[in-house]
Amino acid sequence: MRSEAKNRIGNGWIGINDKCTEGNWIWSDGSPVNETDWQWAKGKPCDSHDNNITCSNETSVDNLYCDGQHRMQWSVCKPDCRPGPADILFMVDASSSTEGHLNRTIYMMTYIVTKLPIGPKDFQIALMKYSYNPTLIFNFAQHTDIQSIISGLNDINVSNGATYTGKALQKADEIIPVCNICNNMAHHKYKLAFRHLLYFYDKTSGSRISVYKYIILIYDGLSTDRMNTISEAKKMRDKRIKIFSVGIGNAVSHEEIVNTAYSEYYAFNHIHLDDIHNQLIQDSIDVSCTVCVRNTEADIIILLDVQNNQSNIEFQYRHKAIEKFLKGLNNDGSNKQVGMVAYSDHADYVFKLSWLNNVDKLIGDANNVDLDTVPIESNLSHTLQFVGVDAFSNSNGGRTSSRKIIMMFSSLTSDNSAEIRDQILDLNKSDIEVIGVATGHDEAILNHYTEILLDPSQLLVISDDLRSDPCVCLKILSAMTSYHICNDNVFQMYP
Repeated sequence: MRSEAKNRIGNGWIGINDKCTEGNWIWSDGSPVNETDWQWAKGKPCDSHDNNITCSNETSVDNLYCDGQHRMQWSVCKPDCRPGPADILFMVDASSSTEGHLNRTIYMMTYIVTKLPIGPKDFQIALMKYSYNPTLIFNFAQHTDIQSIISGLNDINVSNGATYTGKALQKADEIIPVCNICNNMAHHKYKLAFRHLLYFYDKTSGSRISVYKYIILIYDGLSTDRMNTISEAKKMRDKRIKIFSVGIGNAVSHEEIVNTAYSEYYAFNHIHLDDIHNQLIQDSIDVSCTVCVRNTEADIIILLDVQNNQSNIEFQYRHKAIEKFLKGLNNDGSNKQVGMVAYSDHADYVFKLSWLNNVDKLIGDANNVDLDTVPIESNLSHTLQFVGVDAFSNSNGGRTSSRKIIMMFSSLTSDNSAEIRDQILDLNKSDIEVIGVATGHDEAILNHYTEILLDPSQLLVISDDLRSDPCVCLKILSAMTSYHICNDNVFQMYP
């Protein structure tokens, strides 16, 4: 069902119809409409004269009069699975801390845009950059085709100044304000069809009133106004505005990236562009559609450095981080296997790839690992080679179709940075991603990680700030290990 234009609710299908059998009202998933459901909007919007909404009493005193069949396949009584329409606001950190990554940011935005149909009945794009102050480069209605949007994206440049993300989010809220009545409907226990639709209305920004709305926040997570940033992101979340937070920069705080995202499954690094695009597609279709499938198959190997010349306190802190990581993977409930290798001058299995149904035993095995008794320098390059060849093999439980990740918990005192980086590059060519985990803020260790990892966004720093959960940054693995794969021809399938 679609509301009449005079109601000023554009394309507000509420998920209810009687097209299969006249007078037999059902929800889009086929479930019946009961008497309680009809009270979903009791008193509103019919009693709200300020909203210019005309209501019909054909089926209920609280029912909006709707008509039309655009975007509904009435012959088979199921929703159209074409993604969108949606308005997407790119928010780009243009402060000096992201200098050197602007071309990658432009490439990322271009990649996403070129995979979407652009136009007033499909996807619209707006661009904001910010440092100390936010600047709207172009609004949602300014560019109506892909080439003009790409041209507009290339107009962005780096600004001097700090990273005031909270202030930029406040500006975004002005550009895409929420319709309070519709927002209240979205929080109703039945959630109706508003459970996935976010309603906005701002004529000056070109934002449409009844389309999906997303913010793709591209920054390093190092906001000058961090507390305000997290507060403003929470306000967006409370309004059901979905923020995709994407980490990029010379250094990245994944803790803040996770805290500003709509949920941990919307926190990404910039390497996984298809994951970002596919999440957009999945979010902008009806839940009954099968255009996308969620893939939760991941094989993860934990590397723990046990060389003798590291601090016992730091070593125990890494143990705690690994325990937290294992518990987090187990709570996720997805199709993950995890293995663990302890290494110094040679590598030994603590446990091979295992299911997480007995996570307490895995944690116990991990906690039983001690430092070497003699001072021997670690051979991380050899260990990485061993893991790439053996740990992910089918004979050790590896799965061909799984996403493969190595989590390094290392003290990194070796001077063989170039050799280690080459080995990580070889692993990457085999679709094995290497993530570094640093406990605390030891500058020497952080610098070593920066030298060997392929991108700064692959370094997770576990905070030593006791005011927050020190392992929040590990949640960045959620989107990496539970992601959607969508049909590339979805827009041709549903023209």
